[in-house]
Amino acid sequence: MKKITFPFVFAIIAQISIAQVITLDIKVYLEGPFNGVEMNTTMNGGGLLPLAHPFNQPPWNYSGTESVAAIPNGDIIDWILLELRETTGDPSTAGSNSMVARQAVFLLKNGQLVDLNGTDFPQLTLTVTDNLYVVLWHRNHLGIMSSTPLPGTAGTYSYDFTDNVSKAYLNGQKEMSPGISGMIAGDCDGNGIIDETDKNDHWYMVAGEAGYDPADINLDGQINNLDKDDFWIMNAGSASTVPTMIPFICGEQITDYDGHVYNTIQIGTQCWMKENLKTTSYRNGNPIQNITNATTWSTLTSGAYVWYNNDIGWKDHYGALYNWYAAMDPNGLCPEGWHIPSDNEWTILTNTIGGAGSPHGNELKSCRQVNSPISGGCNTTEHPRWDADDIHYGTDTYGFSGLPGGTRRFYNGGFFNMGAYGGWWSSTPLTSDEVLMRGLGNYYGFVDYNYYNKKDGYSVRCLKD
Repeated sequence: MKKITFPFVFAIIAQISIAQVITLDIKVYLEGPFNGVEMNTTMNGGGLLPLAHPFNQPPWNYSGTESVAAIPNGDIIDWILLELRETTGDPSTAGSNSMVARQAVFLLKNGQLVDLNGTDFPQLTLTVTDNLYVVLWHRNHLGIMSSTPLPGTAGTYSYDFTDNVSKAYLNGQKEMSPGISGMIAGDCDGNGIIDETDKNDHWYMVAGEAGYDPADINLDGQINNLDKDDFWIMNAGSASTVPTMIPFICGEQITDYDGHVYNTIQIGTQCWMKENLKTTSYRNGNPIQNITNATTWSTLTSGAYVWYNNDIGWKDHYGALYNWYAAMDPNGLCPEGWHIPSDNEWTILTNTIGGAGSPHGNELKSCRQVNSPISGGCNTTEHPRWDADDIHYGTDTYGFSGLPGGTRRFYNGGFFNMGAYGGWWSSTPLTSDEVLMRGLGNYYGFVDYNYYNKKDGYSVRCLKD
């Protein structure tokens, strides 16, 4: 199939938003090992703490690889899974679909969360633009979330759960002694409810044994009646107050792992991102390779991204260019709940708007164009926009707002067609080397149905699951 080449366009530097390292100063107590003043370190002293975090299994399914060669501090109680959620609203809107970061950390006996070195506060790379809430998970205590957004000063976000029950959303912790609160003990299966299953399917199964087991509710290394009588019986019926998945309504914004925010649009039965993806991380937090060298790009068969012309100034205008290996990486390129559209799903889109022929391609283009006849900010030379054409100009009839992010070709690693062509991957391969995709061009009005090499770099639009 003949492929069309479009004119090269020079870059204009754009204002960019850069993720920054933030520090988290968080304190929390666990009810199980709390002795009235601090938490006991019995398991640490007995050499029972694992060197790798325990959250790589249901219900947490955390894929992080945090581990240590040796437990670095004698004051460490156990592992905690720290999670950050960001939302424009109050805590009730901070459902699991608002999660922007997770990290396994250590908990000290004084309630302080620390990094893997056992002393420093945890740090994460994140762009914080809205209300940031912290969620804490433990393997046999009910999870909790902050009841107010974390206050941040000079890049440090602090929160102390320990001094009042109300510090947890919906009072989701327990006052253990006057003025001292902690996470509620007894959730042996981590499902957010302390019930008969925790006792019958977990505690009874290992009662009388010793070791690092979630049925050891008081964290003393022994599974015995103290765990059942002092904690499970006392807390049976309690449930976590951490918000679960908040139903998504198309038209709301979504956030990727890096913290970039995207608008969405309903077109027929489908919900699409209105902007090109710009994440530099897979949805599990693993970084995507940024390959600037042309020769390396041409031969790569693993996931990679690049900014057009190796210039991050284009990031906010047109997003990143990804090879197909990044688009289909098992770690997930699109945000949670979203995916790379299949060839059939692209066809559903074009059928919804009346077909792929002209002028339906123009109807998917952003109206921002040089010499556009449409007023209201559509006629512009400022990026992002389309190059001029006497006949074909974007009308953005359906709100898809397609923009020409250009391409990086595999055969020489060169950049082409910014301002003139926007191409988007599908998840459907045509051959072992080529993939079906869709595109829009500035000097024609149809939706381009084409195929390109998996090593090429193109834009990504995500579709709601």
